[in-house]
Amino acid sequence: MRKLLVLFFCLPNLAFSQTWWSQNINEEGSGLPNYEHYMPTSTCGEIIHYSNYSVSFCEEYRLSEWSIYYKDSLSDVGKFGGNSRRGLSFKRDPRLKGRDADNGSYYKNPYDRAHLVPAADMSNDYQSLKETFFYTNSTSQHYSFNRGAMKKLESKIRRWTTELGTVAIITGWVVEDDIDKYIWVGSPSIPVPNYYYKVFIDIQNNRSIAFLLPNKEITNSLMEYVVSIDYLESVTGLDFFYKLPKDIERSFEIDTGDKN
Repeated sequence: MRKLLVLFFCLPNLAFSQTWWSQNINEEGSGLPNYEHYMPTSTCGEIIHYSNYSVSFCEEYRLSEWSIYYKDSLSDVGKFGGNSRRGLSFKRDPRLKGRDADNGSYYKNPYDRAHLVPAADMSNDYQSLKETFFYTNSTSQHYSFNRGAMKKLESKIRRWTTELGTVAIITGWVVEDDIDKYIWVGSPSIPVPNYYYKVFIDIQNNRSIAFLLPNKEITNSLMEYVVSIDYLESVTGLDFFYKLPKDIERSFEIDTGDKN
């Protein structure tokens, strides 16, 4: 798996037009325009935009299937930290009028109400930090996964973000073809995803790395769960980077190795 790590950090800059990136994103300012070109397709078709992140909301599950956000750690406004999450707790998004999960969905079960967009990643802006506590940004993660492998992966990605600067990050779970493949918990009832994924996008250098992890205690190295974008698309049924020019899209979908 060391080979995969080297591939991500040492991949030569491909024929990616920095001019294309700056004209189509930078000129439009911060927030949504910085990541909209990297948004995957939506299984459920309802995209909700917040101040600095977006989600694809699935009413059938009362959960969002994925989230995406942009981070520029090289700018003063994009640095991590600055605001505390103390006193914040999950609540419904009033715009959904009761279509999302609530406290009862997580009552008395071994699953954490886990963030798709980590609160720590939005801590530089208090409004954005508060918005990470909408239930549209929460899914069921086994406590050992949420406080173990996922926490470690989020920390690793924050370190990469600090080193690389301008990035986009997609976090989601695999929507199964058969709803009976899920454990359902709480009232209103929500499914417990079997697999989660993260896609880390290095915007400046036109490269990405994807992880696909089971929602359970993980003791192996995180790099053992690296998959190619092509493979992730086959598992999720989503199309990543479809908004990019085809030559740019292909550069993101280079095979990162054996998926078995």
